Amino acid sequence: MKELIHILKARTAHPNQPFALATVVRVEGGCRHAGARMLIDIDGHTVGSIGGGSVQNDVIAKGLEVLVSRENRLMSYDVLSPAGAASDATVSGRETVDVLIEALLPENAWSLEPILDQILHDGSPLVLGTLHGKGETGLTLAHSFLENDEEVLINFLNPDERRHLKRQMREVAETGKSQSLCYGDSAHFVELFLEKVVPPPELFIFGTGEDVRPLVQLAHDVGYRVTIVDHREEEVDPLRFLEADAVLHVKPHHILEQLAFTPRSAAIIMNHCHETDCELLGILLPLKIAYLGMVGPKKKTKKILQELEQNRFSFSPQNLEKLHAPAGLDIGSESPEELALSILAEIQAALSAQRSASLREHVVPIAPEPFLPRIRKKSAMLQAEA
Repeated sequence: MKELIHILKARTAHPNQPFALATVVRVEGGCRHAGARMLIDIDGHTVGSIGGGSVQNDVIAKGLEVLVSRENRLMSYDVLSPAGAASDATVSGRETVDVLIEALLPENAWSLEPILDQILHDGSPLVLGTLHGKGETGLTLAHSFLENDEEVLINFLNPDERRHLKRQMREVAETGKSQSLCYGDSAHFVELFLEKVVPPPELFIFGTGEDVRPLVQLAHDVGYRVTIVDHREEEVDPLRFLEADAVLHVKPHHILEQLAFTPRSAAIIMNHCHETDCELLGILLPLKIAYLGMVGPKKKTKKILQELEQNRFSFSPQNLEKLHAPAGLDIGSESPEELALSILAEIQAALSAQRSASLREHVVPIAPEPFLPRIRKKSAMLQAEA
C-alpha cells in the first residue's frame, strides 16, 4: 500500500503529465512480488519498484515506448535468464514474470485513483482487480475494479464467469493470496489479476524521548501511519518528528475519546515514567489491537500489572498475550536505532501473524506458488463447475 500511496501522490502532483504504470500481474517461480508497481515519467524517473535488476531496467525502457505509442503492453520476462529476456507475453514459460505496462494520460481518468481513495478513507482491506485483455489489435484495455464494479465486468464476462470471479475474489479476501484468472482463448482473452490491498498499518507511540525518533523514522520508511502522543503539552513539537503523520497532546484519560484504534493498530509505550505508563497500560491493554509494547525491563511491567490488579483491573489471557514487554526481538540491541529495528520487526511479525524466525529455517518455499498458465481455452476451474 505504501508504494501505491507514493504513486498516487506523484500522479496527482503532476496531473498534466503522462505516465506509464507497470504492474506485476503474474509470477511463476522466482521471488518477485505479484502486485508490485512502478510509475515511469517521460524522463525515465520512477516511483516504486518491480524488483530491480535487468527486468526493471527493461520495463522502464518499454514504459517510455508506451508513452510514445500510447498503447498498453504486456511483457513476459524469463527470471532465470541472466539478461532477463523479454517478449510480448503470449504463452508463459515455467519461470516468468508478467508485467502490464499501461499509459496514464492526462486527458483520461485513472481507474485506480478513486479506488485508492476509498481504501484510505474506509480504512478496510479490499480486493483489487486489474483487468487486461487481448483482441485483434493486441492489448486493448487495462482497468482496475472492485468486486461490485458490475458496469465494467458485464462488458467482458458472461454471467457464469462473473459468478466464478466473485467467488475467487472472496477467496482472495479470506486468504490474502493473489490470483491470476483468464477467460477466453489465445486470440481473444480477458485476464484478471486479483490482490488484497490493505491500508497502511497504524503505529501509536506514547512518548517523545530521543529514543522515539529512530522508531518514527523507520516506521515511516516501512509505510506505517505514525501518531505520536504525549500528555505533556510542552513536549509536543511536530518539528522534532517530521516523518510522523500526527504529533498530539492527549491526556491519558482522553485517549479513547480522541484516538481511533483498529484491530490492525499497534501501540508502544515509551514514556519512561512509572505513573504515566501505569495509567496508559490500564487503558490500552483491554483494547482489541494487534500489538501493545512497553519499553523497559520486565520487572517494571510486572510491577505495573500488580498495581493495576490491586486497583481492581483485570485482564484476560488474550489481553496479556498481545502485550510485549520488554518490547522488541532479541537481536542484541544497544543503541536507540537498534532498539527501533527490533521493535518494528516484532510489530511487523505480530501484524502478519508470523513467527519471527530466520528465513533459512523455512521448510517451505517463500516464493509465490506458480499460477495456472495464462492462455487457455477456458478457466479450468470454470470448466469443472460446468
